[in-house]
Amino acid sequence: CTPRSAFSLPSLFLMLPDAANALDLARYHYQTKNMKAALDLANEAANLFQQVTDSQLHTNMTRCLDLTAAILFDVKRHESASATASRSLDLTVQLTGFDSAETASSHQTLTHMCLRSGQLSLAVKHARAFLYLTELLGGHHHCEISGTYHRMANSFLELREDHFQGRRMYEEALSHPQCDRYMEAIVCKSLAYTLSQLGELKQAVTSEKQAYTLYSLLFGAESAQSKSAMQTLQTYTKAAVEQGSRQVAEAKKIKDREVADAIASQIVSDEEQAETKTKKKKNNRRKKKK
Repeated sequence: CTPRSAFSLPSLFLMLPDAANALDLARYHYQTKNMKAALDLANEAANLFQQVTDSQLHTNMTRCLDLTAAILFDVKRHESASATASRSLDLTVQLTGFDSAETASSHQTLTHMCLRSGQLSLAVKHARAFLYLTELLGGHHHCEISGTYHRMANSFLELREDHFQGRRMYEEALSHPQCDRYMEAIVCKSLAYTLSQLGELKQAVTSEKQAYTLYSLLFGAESAQSKSAMQTLQTYTKAAVEQGSRQVAEAKKIKDREVADAIASQIVSDEEQAETKTKKKKNNRRKKKK
């Protein structure tokens, strides 16, 4: 009889180092951008780990799936990447629990993949799970919370042009402590733009002023970022003044119209009362003649 190859032996004879070596090779090829070899080796490593352990419930299985998802994502197979990352999340929850740091990280990965593939509803679902777990495990001041809200706001604007939801997300991002002043300036500037699109120009001026202040502190008043923020601030200020003037003029028109309507109503009422009195007098005269 012909001898069996190493990969056709029963799982009892398969050694864990063989599977680990396959995974290491897959990582090496992924780093060198040899995606086809990396994908083949990642799948082979997953099969080997499953044969060695006789189960998918092994931490190295999640590592294989994470690497496979990353490779698929890089080659623009976004839906396959999201599906693979979802399998990894399921295993991670079974291995470490739903409230572990590993589970939070898996939700964050899926949020990024779903956003890039245009699956906004799924992205929101995983983002909310990630934010809940991050605040539960790391507290309200965790630096990832603000960044996640900022990315979600950008996605609402890019994918749906939903300025209302974008505004909510930007404001939520700023409500959490900022670990990066530069990122805070970017969020302020993005919020200012969103507010200007919603017609709330006074608030846009306030937000853009915060961005200008931060850029000036970080890079100086003569930096390109500060000059750009100042130019935008002047544009918003001018628009806010014009908007205020229009609102005052419109309010005056409405008030004048209300006054005119009130006067007209009073005139009509007076005429009706006068007509009623005249009719009463005529009726009284007729009664006296009879």
